[in-house]
Amino acid sequence: MLCALAVYYICPQKYRWIILLAANVVFYAFGGVQYMLYILAAIVISYFAALYFQKLHDEQKALAENMERAEKKELRARMTKQRKKVLVPAMLVVLGFLAVVKYSGFFMQNIASLAH
Repeated sequence: MLCALAVYYICPQKYRWIILLAANVVFYAFGGVQYMLYILAAIVISYFAALYFQKLHDEQKALAENMERAEKKELRARMTKQRKKVLVPAMLVVLGFLAVVKYSGFFMQNIASLAH
């Protein structure tokens, strides 16, 4: 962790997210390689959700340039609904991964003890 922290502060700010991502993957790999598929899937889902949010933000900014205040408010409400349509499923999937990784052993152990 200390090494990752040192590299993080040495790197230019533009690339620091890569250091954090790599350190995160390495950290979870030490917890168990069997869970890496979940971690990588969560990274991919979060990445594409963030790309979509950025696209909506840029689109909203471009559309709002020549709008009146009431139109901007309506546009903001519409874009918020679109963001939620992606945010909620993405969060549920990522939190579902967390639940599986964190509690699957607990549930399997309890089911096994009930079976005996």
